[in-house]
Amino acid sequence: MTHWPDFTLPYNAWTLIITMVSLQLLKKSVLSPTAAILLALAFVFSGFVATPASADILSDKVANSEGEKGTEPWQLKADKISADHDPEIIEAEGHVVLIQEKRTLRADYARYYRKTGWVYLKGNVDISWSKDRLTADEAEFDLNSRKGWLKDGFVYIDDAHLYFSGARIEKHEGDTYSFRDATVTSCDKPEDAWSFDLDKGEITIEGYAWLEGATFNVADVPVAYSPYLILPAKTKRQSGLLMPSFGTSSRNGFFYNQPIYWAIDEESDATFYENYMNLRGLNQGIEYRHTPNANTKGLWRFDWLNDKKVAKTEEQADDQFQNDGLTRPNRNRFWFRGMYNGYVFDPQWKLRMNVDYASDQDYLREFKNDLTGFEKTDDLFEREFGRDIDDSDSLTRTSTLLATRSWNRVGLATKIEYTQDFRFMNGNGGDEDDPTLQRLPELYGFVWKDRLFKDIPVEFMLDSSAGYYYRAKGDSGSRIDMTPALSAPLELGPISIIPSVAFRETLYMEGTYEDNPEADSFEARHLPTYEVTAFTEMARVFQLDNDKLVPSAENVGNSGWTAIRHAIQPRIDYTLTPYLSQKDNPFFDDVDRLPASNEITYSLTNVLDRKQERVIAKKDGDDLSYIRVADYLDFFNLRVQQSYDQREATRDNERDKYERRPFSDVLIEAIFNFNSQLSWTSRSQISPYIGDVTEHEHFLTYRPIDRFQVRFGLDFQEAIDEYKRQNRGRLRQSRLGIDWAINKNWFVSMEYRADIEHSKDLEKTLRLLYREQCYGLELRLDADDNETRVEGRVTLLGLTL
Repeated sequence: MTHWPDFTLPYNAWTLIITMVSLQLLKKSVLSPTAAILLALAFVFSGFVATPASADILSDKVANSEGEKGTEPWQLKADKISADHDPEIIEAEGHVVLIQEKRTLRADYARYYRKTGWVYLKGNVDISWSKDRLTADEAEFDLNSRKGWLKDGFVYIDDAHLYFSGARIEKHEGDTYSFRDATVTSCDKPEDAWSFDLDKGEITIEGYAWLEGATFNVADVPVAYSPYLILPAKTKRQSGLLMPSFGTSSRNGFFYNQPIYWAIDEESDATFYENYMNLRGLNQGIEYRHTPNANTKGLWRFDWLNDKKVAKTEEQADDQFQNDGLTRPNRNRFWFRGMYNGYVFDPQWKLRMNVDYASDQDYLREFKNDLTGFEKTDDLFEREFGRDIDDSDSLTRTSTLLATRSWNRVGLATKIEYTQDFRFMNGNGGDEDDPTLQRLPELYGFVWKDRLFKDIPVEFMLDSSAGYYYRAKGDSGSRIDMTPALSAPLELGPISIIPSVAFRETLYMEGTYEDNPEADSFEARHLPTYEVTAFTEMARVFQLDNDKLVPSAENVGNSGWTAIRHAIQPRIDYTLTPYLSQKDNPFFDDVDRLPASNEITYSLTNVLDRKQERVIAKKDGDDLSYIRVADYLDFFNLRVQQSYDQREATRDNERDKYERRPFSDVLIEAIFNFNSQLSWTSRSQISPYIGDVTEHEHFLTYRPIDRFQVRFGLDFQEAIDEYKRQNRGRLRQSRLGIDWAINKNWFVSMEYRADIEHSKDLEKTLRLLYREQCYGLELRLDADDNETRVEGRVTLLGLTL
């Protein structure tokens, strides 16, 4: 047997033939012994010269395996390589390695068949196909198609993060594997987590796993059995049963919510929800998402419930709803909502749609914490579209359709808005008494603020709208509203002054005017507004010495403050809108009753900005230097503001009940951002007439380490009864939130809101989450005066049932 320890196959077949011929000639005395030996050695050593270490296997089929043009040929290395009996069969022993680009096969022994491209491996078989890995005691593969089998094998698919092992595993065409007596899991340590033991099965990556005799294990303990089971084995979206949520609620009883996911195609999917509540019935829901292109996406949800409970009288309603004056006699309950971003014909014509329509005033409040409830829906819309919907306590739901187009100087928009009012549904009020305004439609035109002439500092802008406004009871009709405005920014030394004037022209056309049925079919309003703004800034920079920031090797990584900039920004705003009686005009919305104004607002803002520098090493080729890099942060902002209302100072109305108070409260706003660990915002209003705080708003965030954060807020409002703030009630509320990643596995969060004034808990939420590499456990507790709810969820990585 020929030994080539540092050379690779193939052993040149011609070398073997010439050597054998030389020996035959020697036997027949055709050549002398010396000549025969020299001839054989020449051909033998010519093989060594032509086949260096790591040479290719010289198989056309193997050189371009899998039909890939330009694929590098396979390379073979081993302690011993031979071809004793058949030049088409190559054997290798000891540290056998087959390499082709990112594919590597290792074993103790290998037999390669040059004609077929098959290779047989035995002993410590370890195969890497790009990111995937296969190990076995024995294996055989077609290097062209990667078909083959493994004995006592193990397979890891990286993209799907899927492991499976079995007594015999067969690799079929494409990415399909079949196996017997196998284990399947997505856990790196299945003995500590979950796995499936099965009699036999088949897995196709980007397809499905067909399992027979499947036992589901948790920490190697069998907990469930299925004679037949289908699991998606996809690296992308996959259809199937998602992990459910389950728990109990004082309002709805035991519940089990099972989502069913359908990956329709690459651009759309749907999720069906089957939410069984033993006190209410089966609440069924569907969510549909579609993203046909980069400029278009939509998300729609619909829930329906045939409720076991009704509230034909207020006394039958939950305590939470007994004082709203409304009943809920309907059993068929639903909520349809959705959002859409797209365009009309051209991506520059942007289209935005919000749909929000419900069966009754209580639905969103009763089921707000479900998988498809108000809380999760509102968060989802805000995250996906940057828009939210009406609050769950609102007695109206608003749906809109908005189309916009912008150019360099102008913009256009059109909107249709429909508002649903629960106070006039389900027998609570007749449709003919509904005063809810519907905008069908509104058109908007804009001219963006810009200079009229290049060399003259006069700016022009225009806001305009036209629409038809309808209500079943109350004023209906059309309105055109235009507000052209001129402004002239002036620089007087360090002081900036911006005077402006706007003329609001409003036209009303025939309709139904309930408050003034004798009004003409055409009304007009002319209302000017004058404004002046003046501001400036005075600043000084204070340099700070820091010896630890001298650029040097020993100071690399040191950082510190090197300067503080203090800026003082005084500002004055004056607004004058003369009084104009508008009582004869129709009333569609607040635009039709614009208040008069004669008010000056003055403020003083202090801003502290720090400069922080850090010493770093900078490499430029072979040269190494040390420099300081800087970053800046407004770490403290203090604003003091007050207004003086000349109209209030001369008011004659209700003087016997309300004294004149032209000075507003003094607003003191402080924002402190010391670093990423601590931030504090405080807003307080102090009345100059009662000499006390009338309103507080404080919010503090403290994050001492990355894994822990505390949030605390306090809202306070004093009871006040004065002309501009009549019968304002007293309010005291607090809120506390904690997020704590205890370690890599445990996470806990808490939210608490309380009504201090009435000694009442508004919200209590506790969320406990345990996460491992391939699964997660979540327990959530929600409690308030109306409902106590406990919910659990289990998530398994890569598993859709």
